Amino acid sequence: MIKTVCALIALVCCACCSSPSPTEIEASSGGPAPTEHHGGDTDEVVAYRYPMMVSMSALHASRGMSAWYDTLYIPEYGVVCRVFGDYEEPSERVKGTWLEEPPRLYAAFRTMAEDRAFNPQHLAESRTAPVEVRLPRELAERILALARTKRRHDIDATEVAHGVLRQGVVSRPRGVQGPAIQ
Repeated sequence: MIKTVCALIALVCCACCSSPSPTEIEASSGGPAPTEHHGGDTDEVVAYRYPMMVSMSALHASRGMSAWYDTLYIPEYGVVCRVFGDYEEPSERVKGTWLEEPPRLYAAFRTMAEDRAFNPQHLAESRTAPVEVRLPRELAERILALARTKRRHDIDATEVAHGVLRQGVVSRPRGVQGPAIQ
């Protein structure tokens, strides 16, 4: 029972930062390409901001240590993104130490509905209507580029990990049960 609960917590916790499987990735086109736009208000891209409850780990989730993050969905590119890390300038005491965490953007190919499905639906904030915002096209294209980079990294990391495991130079963590990679 405890293993099942822990597995479910890990699934829900990590789902907000998970990526499609390599098979799903290969089956897709890599996300829509930016389209040519000329003049007028096309220098901006429509995005929708909504709250997303995020836990940094299964341990945090199991202890109720989650936070609401503003998330942006850019429908033109099929990308969601959110900023993690410190939003403020770090104190002198923290600067240059391992405690300093500059803001970093997470971006992935996912719809808003897929992303919001992991929010606890019993909380009112989960049902908050998205707010339309506008981003400069140049910034939106940089977010798209980060999503593509993350996708490529995820594919490479998975392929290399399987290669290392097949070589038998590392073993599974002790105490974990499950099928071995063939």
